[in-house]
Amino acid sequence: MELAATLLGNGAHVSAQDTVPFALWCAAQHLYNYEEALWLTVSGLGDRDTTCAIAGGIVAISTGVEGIPTAWVQAREPLPNHKQETITLFRPTGPKELALIRESGDRKFPPRIPEQPIFYPVLNEEYAAQIARNWNAASTDTGYIGYVTRFQVRAEFLSRYSVKTVGGSIHQEYWIPAEDLPEFNRNIVGLIEVISEFRQSTT
Repeated sequence: MELAATLLGNGAHVSAQDTVPFALWCAAQHLYNYEEALWLTVSGLGDRDTTCAIAGGIVAISTGVEGIPTAWVQAREPLPNHKQETITLFRPTGPKELALIRESGDRKFPPRIPEQPIFYPVLNEEYAAQIARNWNAASTDTGYIGYVTRFQVRAEFLSRYSVKTVGGSIHQEYWIPAEDLPEFNRNIVGLIEVISEFRQSTT
């Protein structure tokens, strides 16, 4: 082992030529024994996390996941979940709708009125802020106040709808039919929170 580390390098110089040959040699010594291959590799000292990662990856191709000791698998850190489970959405709103959201415990959006058959959550905070500032906060109906809310919705539910781009690249939104809003609300994860407020002076 010492001779192999001396001749091939053990990663101490943090270069490919000082790391890869030694890792390949260690893997070749125990190609069908994951545990022995890694113990051999780690005994060479040097850049052990890199050499063991290389050797372990090679040997795992031969042994399969079942070749990794059960105790090692159980002791590892949790693997990151790269599957997106929720999508962050935003909705500009006024005081009346916000009051109804508050009444639900910050968990539901109120039903649509007949002349509003579509619910429009947006995908970009900047876009939501534009609407809240330039539309909600500019209206006498809202008392010249606009809010931006943020919330999480299950990605699996949203996958049945397409994203609509209605202007520039930031102007993206979902078009949720009013009859789907109850189910939309059931797929909100966590609370609906207010993240910004806009007020327009009336003087």
